[in-house]
Amino acid sequence: MECSKSLSLPALLLGVCVALGPSIAGFFIYKGIVDAKDRERYVTVKGLVERLVKSDTAQWNLSFQITGDDLKVLETSYTDAADKVKTFLLKQGFVDGDFTQSPLSIVDNHARTWGNQLPPTRYTITGGYFIQSSKVEKVQEADRNLASLFKEGVILQDARPTYSLSTFNTLRSEILAEATKNARTMAEQFAKDSSSQVGSIRRANQGVISILDPQAGPSEEWNSGQASLIKKIRVVSTFDFFLH
Repeated sequence: MECSKSLSLPALLLGVCVALGPSIAGFFIYKGIVDAKDRERYVTVKGLVERLVKSDTAQWNLSFQITGDDLKVLETSYTDAADKVKTFLLKQGFVDGDFTQSPLSIVDNHARTWGNQLPPTRYTITGGYFIQSSKVEKVQEADRNLASLFKEGVILQDARPTYSLSTFNTLRSEILAEATKNARTMAEQFAKDSSSQVGSIRRANQGVISILDPQAGPSEEWNSGQASLIKKIRVVSTFDFFLH
């Protein structure tokens, strides 16, 4: 009789565990599903940054061509044109160290032609000067004064200077950080409206950083703004933020 009583309590506990087991397991499964769903709640937002910056480096190729049939005459004309371009640059406030003379190129047009249709002039001489300088304002001002060279008979080819940013990598980090901050601000506004809290970043796509003309519109991604001293830098980054 005592033996039967001693076995009844463990048996009873075992029966309770067996009975509650599915319920307890079901609770943890449910809790796991809820946690998984919570981890997959997120919002997708975009961080837009547009900033106007001033270029710090200028590149300018002042190239000219002279054509004719007499090499001695062409040599004199070339020297005269090169002297006029150099004098122009010195008058604009540049010094000898700011520019270099481009290599002289002589092309025999008749030697490059097949058949009887020869070009009207035999020789083409190309020369000029190249500037790469941090004196961006001087380059811009000199570009506006090119008419004085035209009046002296020097015709330049594609004479527009281009401008660039030597500090772009540093600026790139700043802009991406600002885009992330702007995106989080938008996510927090969405979370507030939906009674949620913003968590960590689920996924990020920094997008393309565009360097544009300052007058470029939202859809003008092709407008590189190389000829503009002031540039517009634009980036649109996409982020997924977890919501809790």
